[in-house]
Amino acid sequence: MKKRAAYLIFALLIAFMMPVTAFANADLPPFLTVIVENPPEDLELSVEIPPENFSEYQDAPKEVIIRPHELAWETHYRFRVIGYNYDEIALNNVTLVVTAGGKTFRCDIPEEELWNYNGFVTLDIDDETLIPGTKPGRTALLAALRISVTLLLEGILFFIWGMRKTKSWIIFLVTNLITQGWLNIYVAGPKHNQYFVMAVALFEILFFIVEGIAFFIFIKEFSEKKGGKAGAFAFAFFANVLSYIVGSRMLTWLPV
Repeated sequence: MKKRAAYLIFALLIAFMMPVTAFANADLPPFLTVIVENPPEDLELSVEIPPENFSEYQDAPKEVIIRPHELAWETHYRFRVIGYNYDEIALNNVTLVVTAGGKTFRCDIPEEELWNYNGFVTLDIDDETLIPGTKPGRTALLAALRISVTLLLEGILFFIWGMRKTKSWIIFLVTNLITQGWLNIYVAGPKHNQYFVMAVALFEILFFIVEGIAFFIFIKEFSEKKGGKAGAFAFAFFANVLSYIVGSRMLTWLPV
């Protein structure tokens, strides 16, 4: 019985991670995001594209900057240049113009990030440098924060549920580290679209099923409580609802 349950849990995880083809309405337009940690209040950013990069038949482009988005210690500045066709423009020698603290400097924007659908670069104002993607260690730090908050909240609920045995807590921790680890593999990195929260909701539904089965089979302490073994699924349901609500709120103030 335990082997069959383990095979079922593993099969569900594998099936959910397999790519599938889907059709839906259009995504957001392409943009470049500049990540700045603790930016000064007087920071101003703009993007310069050399005039020679445009064809002679093309109208002058119009630069659009989407309002800066503050997330904890980071601020994300999103740029999108409209009025041109990607096939009719060269994206070399494009620069980011930075003005802060009474001085101005320029950084070359990596061409590969401009060609990405959602390009990301990180600006270090002190060093006056621009690096592709995000800083090393950023993903691991954010994953650790998300997992810690989830384990804390679900751990409090697990304690309220009456779980006291060491074996029960070990199974609870191992199961959550596996499911949250899978979730954070998906969440890791800032390149997500507007359907991101919906995808997280689907993960939580899967985790409810996986954790419910795991707790039902392996945590005997549930059978000693009111409601019997069915309490394992009840706990998994409420734990994942709590995790989704708090996690969704975290996505509005904590970077991904």
